[in-house]
Amino acid sequence: MKEHFHLDILRSIFLRKVRSRQWLTYGVCLCVAAVFWYINKLDNTYNQEDSLRVKYIDYPEDMVVMQPPVPVLHVGLKADGFTLFQHVSGLTFRPFILNVSALQLKLMSKGRTAHYVTAESIRSLLADYYGADCEIAYIRPDTIWFAFDRLATRDLPVKPVLEVEADKGHEVVYEAVSARPDRIKVSGPASVLDTLPAVYTVPVQRRHLTDTLVATVRTVHPEAHGIQMKQQKIAVTVPVVKTENPENPPADGAQTEPEE
Repeated sequence: MKEHFHLDILRSIFLRKVRSRQWLTYGVCLCVAAVFWYINKLDNTYNQEDSLRVKYIDYPEDMVVMQPPVPVLHVGLKADGFTLFQHVSGLTFRPFILNVSALQLKLMSKGRTAHYVTAESIRSLLADYYGADCEIAYIRPDTIWFAFDRLATRDLPVKPVLEVEADKGHEVVYEAVSARPDRIKVSGPASVLDTLPAVYTVPVQRRHLTDTLVATVRTVHPEAHGIQMKQQKIAVTVPVVKTENPENPPADGAQTEPEE
């Protein structure tokens, strides 16, 4: 009885091994068949849309980009499965490089900063990018817009920002406040520069002034698009005069504010 029992156990183990191997073999065959089916399907011709990343280079040197153009073009492609798989699956990581200076940009209207180029005008460039095996069905958007402005340079006056207060018996002569240097060269879009009245400084803060204050502060970069300016140290002089004779007059000499 014991021998029969052991034989039954061995037989069941053997059958399980055989069955597991059969399923494994069946699974391998199924995967191989699926691969061959997919490869066979790739020989067919398909229509597919590709989201193409665009890298713009060589903008006109005398212009400033006010608003970047579209970063992605949606291109309809017609090609065999192998070719489409390379482009649409992301296997080709190189972006489409568009040389802006080489484009024949059109001005929307005289005096405006908006320029554009039609998608049809870059069809040949896209055809070179995708290769002869791909047929381009459509390009969206049909127009690529560029917002430019003329690059200009201005010498703007420096305007100190004051948060000062004179002591009793003294007053600040605001109309005599001076800055050295008193003007700074600023570059950027002409339309933006026209809206900037001056370059401002970090606030000069001091209370209970009894004599002329000399402080060294930095300029504040204008919060405007495309503005280029080197931050500079500005020597600000704030005159303070007596309005009446105090009981204990201070010693002669200017007060000096430490550099901020």
